Amino acid sequence: MALGLTLSSLGALAQQAATETATKTEYFDKTDAVLPSAEGADYRKVTEPDASGGGTVRTFFVSGKPRSLAVYEDLDRHIVHGTSEGWYESGQLSWRYPYEHGKAVDRHESFYQTGQVQYRQLYVAGKREGELVLYYPDGTLKRQEMYVDNERTTGVCYNNQGQEIAFSEYEVMPVFPGGQEALLRYIGQNTHYPGKALRRNVQGKVFVKFIVDTTGQVQQVMVSKGVDALLDAEALRVVQGIPKFIPGRQDGRPVRVYFTVPITFAINNTPLFRRRPPQTL
Repeated sequence: MALGLTLSSLGALAQQAATETATKTEYFDKTDAVLPSAEGADYRKVTEPDASGGGTVRTFFVSGKPRSLAVYEDLDRHIVHGTSEGWYESGQLSWRYPYEHGKAVDRHESFYQTGQVQYRQLYVAGKREGELVLYYPDGTLKRQEMYVDNERTTGVCYNNQGQEIAFSEYEVMPVFPGGQEALLRYIGQNTHYPGKALRRNVQGKVFVKFIVDTTGQVQQVMVSKGVDALLDAEALRVVQGIPKFIPGRQDGRPVRVYFTVPITFAINNTPLFRRRPPQTL
């Protein structure tokens, strides 16, 4: 989800960090919060950048068994290219999602540990197209929706006895208390243009990426595209302090959701005082 904010004569963010080529290992708990070490970790993430700015991201269970694999054409901008896959610790495939240049394509599927299909949907150039289906663990149909050009045309939900029940949304985005305008207002009111950047006339648009985790907390805040180190640091500080969201949900379960906030820093060079023209008598 992308939001937009322009700050005039105030501040917020920038300069794109130089691409790192060293392998990076991080540890996470069950809520996907980053840990300082392997102690108490639920899984380990290994990021292997390449010289082009892309790379491979793998996660592993504590046992060392593979948990997921994703290939990126641009790590900083989180653009996936290729088929991403996840596994249960048993080795059974958990999900498979193909992408082309960051857009979902072809058939996306997830599976129960038994191998039974849980979810299936066709995508065309990042848009849902055709039938979306969900199943209970025993294979009973749980949800059936039809899409045309990413717009849902029909939708039906069923209980585990196969009886139709009241329809509910499959995906619900995280909500900041007060809505999107309140989020942008929070960022604007809490961002301060660094004095050194102001004196150097540094301005531009900064992109900050973060995750709203399953508890609504803002996690893994990073600058995906910046302008200057001073502005980057200020933007990170502000976004890291954003209060909790109402978590996003998928099929009724809390899920992690990526957000990107572009913030434009512009300096208003209009003089505060204008010289009055001489008056003639």
